[in-house]
Amino acid sequence: MNTLLQLTRPTLVLLSLVIVFQPASADVLLMRNGDQLTGEVIKKEKQVLHFKTPYAGTLEIHWDEVSELKTDKPVKLMLDSNEIISSDTIRNSDGSTIIKSATTDETRIVKRATLTHINPESWQTGDGYKFSGRVNLAIEYERGNTDSDEIDMDTELVLRRKNDRLRFFLDLERDKASGITTKDKWFLSGKYDYFVNQKKYYFAGVRLESDAFADLNLRSGLGGGIGYIFYNDKKLNLSGELGGSWIYEEFDSQENNDYPALNWSVNFDKYVFTDFTQVYHRSEGLQGLEDIEDVVIKTWTGLRFLLPHGFIASLEAKVEFDNTPAIDKDRIDNTYSIKIGYGW
Repeated sequence: MNTLLQLTRPTLVLLSLVIVFQPASADVLLMRNGDQLTGEVIKKEKQVLHFKTPYAGTLEIHWDEVSELKTDKPVKLMLDSNEIISSDTIRNSDGSTIIKSATTDETRIVKRATLTHINPESWQTGDGYKFSGRVNLAIEYERGNTDSDEIDMDTELVLRRKNDRLRFFLDLERDKASGITTKDKWFLSGKYDYFVNQKKYYFAGVRLESDAFADLNLRSGLGGGIGYIFYNDKKLNLSGELGGSWIYEEFDSQENNDYPALNWSVNFDKYVFTDFTQVYHRSEGLQGLEDIEDVVIKTWTGLRFLLPHGFIASLEAKVEFDNTPAIDKDRIDNTYSIKIGYGW
């Protein structure tokens, strides 16, 4: 018995070491060039697979370069038809993707482009929502209807669900010098979007603005239209809107005015140089339909630096153009800003 025990002890020790040092289960990624990676699938979105490895962090791999993906546990796949499939084996062939169902063991072949997401977020599947936004404080140097150096703020909030979205944007400039108000102006827009598909949507919105020193008590607009997202990913975003609205203007020094107008907007941002430097442009425009002289355009253009922990620094130039301003007021206001803010 002692001899048997002595013989089995090394065996037991060896088995224990094998169990302790056996690699944990992991997802396996096979590339088209034959390379094999082990790690964890984070998500696949916009033809980019995010794959976390223990030795190189999270890699962003173009989906066309993936030959096969095997996961330790079933992952959730989402097609462009919004269908959800659970799978643990996915293979790419020429223009197609072969999906093995984790629940029925059946195999499906779909066009590669129709597999839009792996591990989609809850708002993308209709089970939740996504709340994002930015808040900025700005040190500004402005020359135009108002000549002053000020501290102002702006904020942008977005609530997104699977088929719709709410957006709010506020730009506020209100300052005093020696107890005297030197600026009192603000711009507010709110929009509701309903998505027909991932790129096309219809919107209804309201815009309100006031500029005491431009003699504009209130300019309000109510309308709607159609929008389209041309690009939407981490590196590049571009969208545009076109619609109609009814505009009402209230002044101190002249008669009030109301008119139908064509309205448009453009939103653009793109990473340049590095992954934390971003150029951006936002514009809102109105073109009167009864009088072509009624033109109002606002633009925000700048360079944004994404700092650690969600903080943001920006250099921005804002241009406000009103082709038919109040009597004795300038058509153009230029504002140059250094902003510090926070985004989520």
